Amino acid sequence: MLTWKAFSGQATRLAAGLVAAGVRPGDRVAIISGTRFEWVRADYAIWLAGAVTVPIYETSSPAQASWILRDSGAVAAFVADTRLERLVADAAPDSLRHTWKLTDELSATGATWQRWSGVGWT
Repeated sequence: MLTWKAFSGQATRLAAGLVAAGVRPGDRVAIISGTRFEWVRADYAIWLAGAVTVPIYETSSPAQASWILRDSGAVAAFVADTRLERLVADAAPDSLRHTWKLTDELSATGATWQRWSGVGWT
């Protein structure tokens, strides 16, 4: 069982990872995945970082994903798996600087950045 406090900590560390990676308030960050816990955590982290979530269906074609990524100006994307990672790599516009799997350890980067910068969200 996951408590709201534990979830908040996970989302906060992930948000700090986004900020450490250069995501700024107002930036667009795509999530390409089916419905799952990690999608919600990434969505909250994007919000905490002041960025905007750009949802893309996991069933989107490469042309659809490319149009959404380009139209939104997404600077980063979370993907559910290797197949979707390849889809984003093929469809990625020049604006896309980062692609992470939802299970990557961006949270560990965030925790380190929080300790170093002294910034914390509650």
